[in-house]
Amino acid sequence: DLIFEDGTNSATFAQAAAEENSWIEGTLYRWKPYTGTDSDSTDTYVAVETGSLLDPWQGYWLKTSRDSLVMTISAPDSLPDNPPSPDFLIPSMKPAVSTQATPGCFALRLALRSASASDLTTTLGTHPGARRGWDLFDRSEPPALGRTASAYFDHPEWGTRSGRYNRDFQPDLRMGEERTWQLVVYSDQPDAELTLSWEEFIADLSEELSLQIRQLSPSPGDWQEMRLARSLRLDPGGRITKAIFEIRAHWPAVERTALLPSFPNPSNPEVWIPYELAEEGRVEIRIFNLLGQQVRHLNLGLQPRGRYTGHGRAAWWDGRDAQGAPVSSGVYFCVLRTGDFTAMRKLTILK
Repeated sequence: DLIFEDGTNSATFAQAAAEENSWIEGTLYRWKPYTGTDSDSTDTYVAVETGSLLDPWQGYWLKTSRDSLVMTISAPDSLPDNPPSPDFLIPSMKPAVSTQATPGCFALRLALRSASASDLTTTLGTHPGARRGWDLFDRSEPPALGRTASAYFDHPEWGTRSGRYNRDFQPDLRMGEERTWQLVVYSDQPDAELTLSWEEFIADLSEELSLQIRQLSPSPGDWQEMRLARSLRLDPGGRITKAIFEIRAHWPAVERTALLPSFPNPSNPEVWIPYELAEEGRVEIRIFNLLGQQVRHLNLGLQPRGRYTGHGRAAWWDGRDAQGAPVSSGVYFCVLRTGDFTAMRKLTILK
């Protein structure tokens, strides 16, 4: 158990992290080097889960919002007197895997690398539980360990919570809205050549989400599409390299309902049928052969306004008729109906 004291009162970890006290940020970090055996490990600090035991001789870090706060850790009687050999002090590097949900709720991890240092945990995103300013989804940037490369979000306007953060979440996006972040890239390695990339993680995001980046300082630049650029190289800045970027996430609104070209086309035999809805409505798709006979009816039910364009969101036809038998090769017609809207496109099955 962790006990905190401010000279007058004492509190457990949960009490000290509660919003009415706010003695601590509420996220305890542990240094977790990559060992080569754990596919989910990273080479940096990771958050300690609630209820986990603290391992002896490991490095931990916790941000406090009070001066002269004392933390007491109960040590077991079996704790050895000497630490183990620190073979992990020069770990290999391995990025973690990012997972995604919807266009309005997402997380994008950024990777900053130089020849001898990296910062692979900087994350921006949106979440329904997040709010403007500081919230429990934001995590502070762990302290630099010297001759480092770091990417962080600087928030001097957050009052008692002001500081550098390696995770910055904002309220979830609604269709037609946008969110922006300012990212600071820094290295105290002389003449460091830095690369900021997001290629490993952006492919997991919804195709509906538009992401752009531009440099603000020291040399202002134009907006770049992050799905096309995938990385940026920073010119060395001498003894210290520092640059500020702005990142923008936008969920474009759907202006009109449309049935889009199916893919792949020709198909063999499975096919995805993408569409867009300008307003909520019940959606159905009917497949007809060249004789005008219906071979399949896909009842998609009530669908909210949005884009249904990628794998997992577009309608899917397995190339079978209503009885489950594979259809023959040939040309078919796909008809989408929702409300008063009807559209038709041709697709081809080629086996």
